[in-house]
Amino acid sequence: MRVLIVDGDDLVADLLALIVEGLPARPTAFRAATLAEAFDLWRSAPPDLVLCDWNLPDGSGLTFIKHIRKASVTPPVVIVTAQSDRDSVIAAAKHAVSAYITKPFQVDAVRERLSALIPGSQTSAPVAESDSSTFPAQLDHAVRYGTTLFNITELTDVLALRNRMDTLSLSELGSAWRGNAVLHARLIQFANAGYLRRGPDPVVSLPGALRVLGARVALDIALASALDPSARLRCDALKGRASKFLETGDRIAQTAVALAKELGLDEDECVAAGMLHQTGELGVLSIAQQHIDNGGSLDEAVVDTALKSQSARLGARLKTQFRLPLSLKQLIGATHQLPAGAVHVRLPLMRLAALVAQGEETSPECERLKQRLGITRQFT
Repeated sequence: MRVLIVDGDDLVADLLALIVEGLPARPTAFRAATLAEAFDLWRSAPPDLVLCDWNLPDGSGLTFIKHIRKASVTPPVVIVTAQSDRDSVIAAAKHAVSAYITKPFQVDAVRERLSALIPGSQTSAPVAESDSSTFPAQLDHAVRYGTTLFNITELTDVLALRNRMDTLSLSELGSAWRGNAVLHARLIQFANAGYLRRGPDPVVSLPGALRVLGARVALDIALASALDPSARLRCDALKGRASKFLETGDRIAQTAVALAKELGLDEDECVAAGMLHQTGELGVLSIAQQHIDNGGSLDEAVVDTALKSQSARLGARLKTQFRLPLSLKQLIGATHQLPAGAVHVRLPLMRLAALVAQGEETSPECERLKQRLGITRQFT
């Protein structure tokens, strides 16, 4: 199922896409920021559902809705707008709008509205992300188009934090989510979207993302993640692998922080790079769970082969999907292999942190990096 989101606000569009793609029916969200883009996407392939803002950079969303209602195919339309006055609601009703959602909206309320409009979204039965039935085909599809990483954000935890909204500090949120690699990536993605960015430098850390987004928006994003019932790993073997990957990322982050402090560098960027060290591997495990959910079977050897052969490709795609800044991508890449001619001190620092965290502190490469960075202490 195709859902078209027409909104000039990158943050709102990203949040709506996260809600849409987290529904049990697993629809695919397409985005248009202007009327012109919306018309182009409509002509190429009419969607099954439209979410449209009233005010767009190049005109009124009602213009697009009127066009839809004159077409032979008329999908449900939801208006998502800051205009909540009576006249606006009446005007929208004249065009057979299926739902009218005012900004700022509640994530759970939007999810409930959309579930009623999207077939299959009122059940928790999982649906495949692609029509391909084989595991390799599903991996290839994910490498081309991206995928949804499994969710390690517990709904009860998010709700408990939301109940403390008035007294909750950003540092407390950062501490609560420090070990959540998936949420790291999503919050950085949202913080780098649209008008929220202040200044030319992209956001590259969880604390930086929280400062840009604020507690309320960050919790909305976390809630949208936690409400996704089909994005969890249920297979014990996959969960075991995921735990090891997440533990490795946490060790890399902790080691990188210690090294950064020793060298007098800001450690925030290093934490994000460490936590996202094995994004590709986590993506492979998500695809494996989807394959199992849809009736497939996988033995450990097949999963191990996929992790070795596809993690790098899928990781690169996910970093693009999450819109991670180039500097953060480079740091993540350095945890796997130091690029030739690397001059920035953070790159060998991250490679050294990865080696130490993975038990290779006595390797020749580790010793060379210690000499390069001027680090004399032993890690064992």
